[in-house]
Amino acid sequence: TVSYTVREDGFVNVDLIDAQGKVAQTLVAEEQAAGEYSIQAALARTLPSGSYTLRLQASGVVKTVRVNVVR
Repeated sequence: TVSYTVREDGFVNVDLIDAQGKVAQTLVAEEQAAGEYSIQAALARTLPSGSYTLRLQASGVVKTVRVNVVR
C-alpha cells in the first residue's frame, strides 16, 4: 500500500519508473481533491523483480521514493 497526501485540488500523477528511467506502470493519473489517499498496488504480480522509483507529481511538486519488488 502506498499512502500520500494531496495539499490542494489538482491533477495528480503517480508513476513507477524502472531502472532505465521508463514509466513501468502508472498508478494514478487524475484530478483529485485535497486529502489523504492510498493505492493498493499489486506490484509483485505485474512487475519483474527489481528497483523502481515511485514518482508523485501534484500541484507543481514532485516527490520520489525508491521501491524494491522482490519475487
